[in-house]
Amino acid sequence: MAEAYRCIACGSRGVGDSGRPGWGYELDQYARDVIGLADALEIERFTFVGHSIGGGVGMQLALEIPERLVLVASIAAGGTEEDPEWGGRTAVGGAPARAASSPGRV
Repeated sequence: MAEAYRCIACGSRGVGDSGRPGWGYELDQYARDVIGLADALEIERFTFVGHSIGGGVGMQLALEIPERLVLVASIAAGGTEEDPEWGGRTAVGGAPARAASSPGRV
């Protein structure tokens, strides 16, 4: 894959060798971390592939910066919760489920 694409694997906040601050473990902060990395690397548009909680991060990115995403691949995203703002629809990893079905977005 690296022969055809520029592949960047980023570690999540609090995982592996990254720091473990006492804040910032919400999907919107993880999404801001990804946006900050893309900005620092001067990447305007990109494909995001996320596994587990990373799948939820991808959906959050689709909500926040759809114009910068080529594609979001959400693999084995887990976790559900009810969000009254979305009429009680089930959300995956904290991001509204309907983000995954927005035409042309993901």
